[in-house]
Amino acid sequence: INGVLSVWIAFLLLPLLEDMLGVTTEFKLREISIYHPLLRQLEEKAPGTYYHSLNVSALAESAAAAIGANQLLVKVAAYYHDIGKMEKPSYFAENQFTEEDKKKHSKISPQMSCLIIRNHVKLGLEMAREYKLPEAILPFIAEHHGTTLLSYFYDEARKEDPHGTITQEDFRYPGPKPQTIESAILMIADSIEAASRSMNLVGENQIRLFVKRMINDKTIDGQFDECNLTFKELGIMTESFTRTLKTMMHRRIAYPSNPDIETGGGGKKPEQQPNKVQSLFGRGGA
Repeated sequence: INGVLSVWIAFLLLPLLEDMLGVTTEFKLREISIYHPLLRQLEEKAPGTYYHSLNVSALAESAAAAIGANQLLVKVAAYYHDIGKMEKPSYFAENQFTEEDKKKHSKISPQMSCLIIRNHVKLGLEMAREYKLPEAILPFIAEHHGTTLLSYFYDEARKEDPHGTITQEDFRYPGPKPQTIESAILMIADSIEAASRSMNLVGENQIRLFVKRMINDKTIDGQFDECNLTFKELGIMTESFTRTLKTMMHRRIAYPSNPDIETGGGGKKPEQQPNKVQSLFGRGGA
């Protein structure tokens, strides 16, 4: 009897202790899985983002498991990383289902487009706090773009005002960069899932080259400078992402894709995206 009573007391006190100590237990993470009301709203208001998030979760969970990171934390965080897109879903390519939706950004300035796209991070943090998501989830929302450049809108602004004072900093996310390995995993998974939809990837080798390029671009841009991610771990993750993405590409239907509009940085116009991975990487590979 004492044992049963102790279990019930611990069960009742656990949420209180989590709040007092600022810790997030495995129990709490499982509690806020895909059946949370916030995710039901995401599915209803931004269905493309919802299914994108499920795919990101699968990619991130497998990569985390491969290197011994916290796979449950990154899996659940991936569900929520883009909840801020619910505010203006049709400005993100994965939710652009009509011709009118696809013209959204052509009707406003690149600067305004940049503000709308970047703002989904701020809105996501506000929603997470409003719904009292665990504190451990918030850094993933804040860091999943780091200080990535919204290159498409930056290039468009430069074209409109080639002699102006526009700088890259005007079109970068404010950060912070990923502070943990798990946060870096989510950043990579997010960019890979979105960008792969605009690529005609055929076979495992092309997928691997694509994954390497995505990781290399983030590395060169300094997005992993503030976490303890090693090159060995990046290599292991490359193979994990390749396997998972290969499986996904066999069963999914592509939605309209512009990586900048969809995930917030580093993309090109859809018509500029190469059809073959070789044309992106050059004959020498990644």
